[in-house]
Amino acid sequence: MSDPDTLPLPLGDRADPSPVVAAGPGPGDPPAGVPTSTTVPGRIRAGGRPGPVRTAAAVRTLAGVLSAGSVVVGLVLVLSPWWAPLVLAGSGLDRAAGAAPGRSVPQLVAGLLGEAVRLLSRRWRPAARLAAASGVVVLCLAALAWGWWR
Repeated sequence: MSDPDTLPLPLGDRADPSPVVAAGPGPGDPPAGVPTSTTVPGRIRAGGRPGPVRTAAAVRTLAGVLSAGSVVVGLVLVLSPWWAPLVLAGSGLDRAAGAAPGRSVPQLVAGLLGEAVRLLSRRWRPAARLAAASGVVVLCLAALAWGWWR
């Protein structure tokens, strides 16, 4: 009789008693996490011009900056009729009344619409996101022109 402490372990479903060896990368394989493609999307091409992915990202970034800035400036201008007389009265400027609503509300609305488009466009196709971002840029610049240079 054999001792129960020295019996071999049962194999279960395995019919092959050889040890299991984890397969790692082969000699020609790149390490894990390294891209296997030689071209990275958005990288500057040999001609020195940015690719379409980088251009679209730049337009989306510009749209985000313009819409966020328009919200901040629009809020300051909309609230300025209430706080401008209080803040500037001590300086001797008796006529400080803040910005007119006709100049500040369009900028705030353009910024809020731009932020809404930015939040909603995350699941859109890339072409639709680029078109929406371009529209936000045009809308924010038009609101700036309307509020400051008319």
